Amino acid sequence: MTVFTQKLHLPDRVDVSSLTPEKLSGLSVSDIEKLPLRLNTAGIKVGDAFTVEAGEASQVIFRTTDDGVEYIGAGLTSGEVIVEGNAGIYAGRAMKGGTLRVNGNAGDYAGIGKSGGLLVISGNGGDFVGAGLPGQTTGVSGGTIVVRGNVGQRFGDRIRRGVVIALGDAGPNCASRAVAGTIWVRGQVGDTPAQGLKRATLLLEKAPPSLPTFLDCGVHELGILRVLLPSLDRLAGTDIAKKASGRAHRHMGCIGVDGRGEVLVLA
Repeated sequence: MTVFTQKLHLPDRVDVSSLTPEKLSGLSVSDIEKLPLRLNTAGIKVGDAFTVEAGEASQVIFRTTDDGVEYIGAGLTSGEVIVEGNAGIYAGRAMKGGTLRVNGNAGDYAGIGKSGGLLVISGNGGDFVGAGLPGQTTGVSGGTIVVRGNVGQRFGDRIRRGVVIALGDAGPNCASRAVAGTIWVRGQVGDTPAQGLKRATLLLEKAPPSLPTFLDCGVHELGILRVLLPSLDRLAGTDIAKKASGRAHRHMGCIGVDGRGEVLVLA
């Protein structure tokens, strides 16, 4: 494994998107220490910001990081990146494969534009987790995001494929403008969830705020839950399938966009 231990608090934000397994393969400690990093608008070397221990490049570990270390695991295609601390904004941006594990909190825009791989945040996530890159009309298009704590506003915004999971609460506009895929929130969701939902599924365990643009279809026994819930348990390490009754209160919409999506509240 290759280990980056952050030195004293950095004077500004640093972009570490170049420090992924595929980009470090075959480099020595000396080679890595000389690599340029972007410190806000200025430039520094890796060795100025981190103590480096080089080994097998398929696993990269960041230690004692704070919110100023940004773009961790951005563009990851293979291997594993582990953060033993917090991650700044854009962690896992545009991931295509591999695994990124943040053992603390992650900033805004974690996993945006992600098309594959696994992103796990053990603490809280910020706003726009699992949303789309600026200028794009779709968000996450594949893979899985699991946040074990709370997330901010627009969780899963514009998701097109894949699964995004928050085991805590989600802020306003959760699953907004979602095109497809599955969004699961175990805690409470904020105002105007699923606004502009098209074909995705928003799965909840607690009753949401009012859904004025959805049709109330009542409570039903849904066979799909026998498949969906065990699958979600495997991804998130939970046991909801054992506790659920197989029934859910179903809401269809959003009729404001002629949507064919659904909000399911486990009964």
